[in-house]
Amino acid sequence: MDRRTFLAGTGAVLLAAPLSAGAQQAGRVYKIGFLSPVLGDPVLGPLLQGLRDLGYGEGRNLVVERRYAGGRREHLPTLATGLADLRVDLLVPSGTAATNAAKTESRRIPVAFVSRDLVESPACVDGNLTGVALTNPEISANWVKLIHAALPAARRVAILWDPTSPRTQLRSAEATAKSLGLAVVMILGHTAEETVAAFQTATKARGEAIVVLSGASFVYRREQLVALSTRHRTPGIYDRREFVETGGLMSYGPVLGAVGQLLAAQVDKILKGARPGDLPVEQPTKFELVINLKTAKALGLTIPPSLLGRADEVIQ
Repeated sequence: MDRRTFLAGTGAVLLAAPLSAGAQQAGRVYKIGFLSPVLGDPVLGPLLQGLRDLGYGEGRNLVVERRYAGGRREHLPTLATGLADLRVDLLVPSGTAATNAAKTESRRIPVAFVSRDLVESPACVDGNLTGVALTNPEISANWVKLIHAALPAARRVAILWDPTSPRTQLRSAEATAKSLGLAVVMILGHTAEETVAAFQTATKARGEAIVVLSGASFVYRREQLVALSTRHRTPGIYDRREFVETGGLMSYGPVLGAVGQLLAAQVDKILKGARPGDLPVEQPTKFELVINLKTAKALGLTIPPSLLGRADEVIQ
């Protein structure tokens, strides 16, 4: 069973799986530090499965020190330093904020990140840093195209963005909407209060659908976002399936199982001596479209059969 410790006054969580008796004698035991803003990060499971497929196992030849910031990104730098002080072989931060925190330790500890954004560009990444970038500007164009396909009669779309997210996604989504003849309502929602006001603005501006750009703050508040979408009867598309499982209309994003395999392969190479800077930043090639048909019916929408036929999963 995992050991669990809460950092007093911070809400941060420390988890580490114990080694089985005699594991140290079985050969080299690697230690990696997993860093995330939130407990229950969906990247960890696929990563561990990918590592198991490559011959690693907790309690046998692998220790995973887990650090979670309890949704408080300001704690991530301290947690990253704490992991580095444990002399882990590798830091694995999940998310842009965790990656930025881990970068400060990359001079002494290799880093293999998984982030929703490219960290600068693959050619400019620090020599001790590599990873998997989940999104790119092109995917935000696909979000606009997909919501337009779901609501072909709509003429005005709202785009919700977080100022901490890359503006490349914002520019791509806006340009794509305009190319489709859609009027654009730009709304900003970093905090819960801002998001409530953003939906009110979209409603007043007669936004008929909403594209939610990727952002860690949105993931933490996905229940709020879906509830606001329902309340304002504004169908939305999101970057990950958890939103749709919560009751959102549509999502389009990378398959996390495939992401775990990509990240695990990088971790394996680094543990075996590869220099992170010599490994390219990977980008997923497998994406999934998920549609919640129950939500569509509740909103009075009829999803075109051609779009349903493209879906990887339809939630009834």
